[in-house]
This record gives sequence, C-alpha cells and structure tokens, in this order.
Amino acid sequence: MPSLSSTARQNAGCPYGWDGIQATFSATSGFSGSFTWAALLAAVTLAVSVYFTVVHRRRDRRFAQLAEDYRLLDEIAVVLGGLEEITATKDDLRGLKSLMVGVRQAEMRFPEVPFGPVAAAIEAYEKTALSAECAKKLTKKLSDSRSVIEALERSRRQGARIADIRSSINVAQRAIERLLRR
Repeated sequence: MPSLSSTARQNAGCPYGWDGIQATFSATSGFSGSFTWAALLAAVTLAVSVYFTVVHRRRDRRFAQLAEDYRLLDEIAVVLGGLEEITATKDDLRGLKSLMVGVRQAEMRFPEVPFGPVAAAIEAYEKTALSAECAKKLTKKLSDSRSVIEALERSRRQGARIADIRSSINVAQRAIERLLRR
C-alpha cells in the first residue's frame, strides 16, 4: 500500500491516484473550452437577470403601495375639507373612520413613513366630535350664551385638530415622496 504522504507521480500505478482522476476527467470531458465559457457566461447572465427581476418586482410593488397610501392621505384631506365647515358630530365621521383603517394598515406596512402621527391626530379629532344628543341640545339652547360659547369652543378645538391632521399628512406625504424618488 502506498504511503499517504506520497505524491501523485509516485502513485501512478494506483487506480485512485491523482493522475488516474485527471485522465478519467479529461477522457470523459468532450466539451471544448469555448463551449464551457459560453455556458458559464449564460448561467451568470441568467442568475443576474433573475436577481434584478425579483428586485425590481419588489420595488415596483412597494412603489405601488406607497402611491396608494399617498392617495389615501389625499382622500383624508378631502374629507377634512368637508368637515372643517361644520361642527362635526359622531355621525359625520363615518368616512374618516373608514379611511382610518387604511392609515393603520399603511403604518404596519411602512414603519419608516410617519403614519402614526396621522392616526393619532385623527383619533384626537374624533374625541372632539359632538354626540348626536349634544348637538341637539346645543341647537335648542342656542339662545343661551353659555351653550354658544361651548359650541364655539368645540369648533375651535376641531379646527385645531384638523390643522394638526393636515400638518401630519404633509409630513407623511413628503416622506413618501422621498422614498419614491430613490
């Protein structure tokens, strides 16, 4: 038995020596050198194109979701435009509540975009809305100066909350625009 430290030339007679493996490989290899380089180049090209296809699809999907969230913030601004003209009651906030669900989903999808302050500002605005009973009482007692002052104070608070929502929407939309420009 030949020693393990011997070289392949010393093991030339051994069927498991290096020369035997090289001879077997070269005998079975019927491909030319140019074909193997072309196959290697094709494999690398295929791998790179698959990689870029996956990356671009993910990026395109993300851009589509960001654009959808940008439109959602625009819809909220439109709803706020209608609400700023009235002293809002709980019934008037139905449209805003349905949009709030989309804001929460967007907040989970994109934590790097400040959707949280938008949601918090909307919740603060919802707390200033009048109940239906309170609105009826205020309209009945409109001649009382105390109820008029209370109604005006509610309207001021709602106006301040709307301004907070609009500023947080602007910040979130600017963040989305920065992400879309990348």
